[in-house]
Amino acid sequence: MFGTETEEPRGFPWKIVIALLVLVAIGIVAGRAYLATHAAKDPTAGTTASSAPIAPEPEPAPPSPPPKGSGQIIVQTQPAGAKVLLDGKASGESPVTLNVAPGRHLVTLITSSGSVKQTVRVSAGKSVTIDQPTFSGWLAVFAPIVLDVSEGGASVGTTEQNRLMLAPGHHSLTLSNKDLGYSAVQEVDVNAGEVTSLTISPVGAVNFNAVPWAEVWLDGHKIGETPIANMQLPLGAREFVFKNSQLGERRATATVRGDKPAAVSVDFTK
Repeated sequence: MFGTETEEPRGFPWKIVIALLVLVAIGIVAGRAYLATHAAKDPTAGTTASSAPIAPEPEPAPPSPPPKGSGQIIVQTQPAGAKVLLDGKASGESPVTLNVAPGRHLVTLITSSGSVKQTVRVSAGKSVTIDQPTFSGWLAVFAPIVLDVSEGGASVGTTEQNRLMLAPGHHSLTLSNKDLGYSAVQEVDVNAGEVTSLTISPVGAVNFNAVPWAEVWLDGHKIGETPIANMQLPLGAREFVFKNSQLGERRATATVRGDKPAAVSVDFTK
């Protein structure tokens, strides 16, 4: 046959594959070198917010000593932010340090829940610290009858409530029952976060008389023999038993009030 050329099969392109692998290796090495250089220039790179160190808050500097011949009142409250009055004059908000003349001073702390007053005595060159909680306290009033509780003409609540919320400090409270003609003023001191208990036993005067005479009994107890004047008994409706050894028993009901004496009498001859 005339010159027929047979084409030999081509081999696998190993040279191209090796060249590609070399290029990939060079790229990886270059990328790592770039990241290392970038991290060295910016030490915060790659650090998350949660892992970053938090600098501690600086502690407040101690107050400066009072000027020569003066004293100092350091006022702190829990929580902070109470309005501070020094001898009736506005003096900032707590915490605050006040330079004052030696002697007695009235510090008033005012918050949305009320006010607290405290008297302090300050000596020259000395500091006095007031650290006063200003959140509310409670008053629990126990009484045999329902009483309205008010302060300065404003209603606080009634004794039917388990607890009455009051600002910490001294309070002058009026407890009253109009139906029974009772009214009295009670002075109480309330501490922040604590319950102050107050027990009230309102009484009124009662006069007893009987013809010819009688023993007077209340709730199974002998009160005395008529005539009886100005006997102090618990307020409210009461039933009294008059006993005469020769004439028997009589019963009489009366309402004991706080504003005027009640008069109770029986006549065994009728």
